[in-house]
Amino acid sequence: MRALLFASSDELAFEVITFLRNIGVEEIHSIAFGDKSKAAEYGKRGVKKVFLLRDMDEDAVVDVISSIFKGYDYLATASDKFGRTVAARASQRIGFGAIMDVISAERRDGKVLFSRVTLGGKAIALEYSDPPVAIGVKPRKFEQAKPSEGEAEVEELSVSRKTKVLERREKKISGAALDKARIVIGCGMGFKSKEDLKLAYDLAELMGAAVGSSRPLAADLKWMPEERWIGMSGVSIKPDLYIAVGISGQQQHVAGITDSKVIVAVNTDPNAPIFKSADYCINQDLYEFLPALAAAIRRRRGG
Repeated sequence: MRALLFASSDELAFEVITFLRNIGVEEIHSIAFGDKSKAAEYGKRGVKKVFLLRDMDEDAVVDVISSIFKGYDYLATASDKFGRTVAARASQRIGFGAIMDVISAERRDGKVLFSRVTLGGKAIALEYSDPPVAIGVKPRKFEQAKPSEGEAEVEELSVSRKTKVLERREKKISGAALDKARIVIGCGMGFKSKEDLKLAYDLAELMGAAVGSSRPLAADLKWMPEERWIGMSGVSIKPDLYIAVGISGQQQHVAGITDSKVIVAVNTDPNAPIFKSADYCINQDLYEFLPALAAAIRRRRGG
């Protein structure tokens, strides 16, 4: 079996390589972004050929995939926003199906069956498609492929842009990245004002945690930037500890936290859906709980 890989970051690409090896893909080619040093890193992880693009441009990647996708069984990517969008566009243009949010795969009767999250995280679907097919692997489900000896053939590609880039500015991200944090505090509509989020940030500073939010705080109220949005349409997280504060726990949010090792939920509503997903349920006002927890941590540290 052969696969063509692309991903929005090298780290995600290396996770997808692990997945492809697990399902028996013998030959992996990849689209990578940057200079030839990037291609060398992919070669060390078993990629046989790298198609090198200077910039990560959605239209350009769709055009490249459409022109080089010949003789492959899989178009493989990470199931993040970039991966889902490009895979959908490319597979539709070429003429085959797509299976996104894949969390595992198994061989049965000579076929590879893919398990994917569906119905907002309520169910796992087992799906099969005759190749070729686009596969989107859920981020943080697989370890990154480790480097070893290996070298990839490199083909540098030049693609004409449909848009003109006038200026590039690095997007400033406040706080630790949610998808890499060991402890995450999630804030929901239980907070009465944006200023009250300071209670969560103060606790996060004590615990060395990252702060995120449910969809309404980021998408509707704009109290937090988009990269702080936890959920199926936002960031999927996998911390050792997740503390959901004032979050009701709708399926869109729960789908993004299911891989957390321990979930603690704080809510005044004893029937809040989040309690069904939590390991520890605290039926208390966040305005009482957060200061009390912060004070307890300070006392324990002698501060």
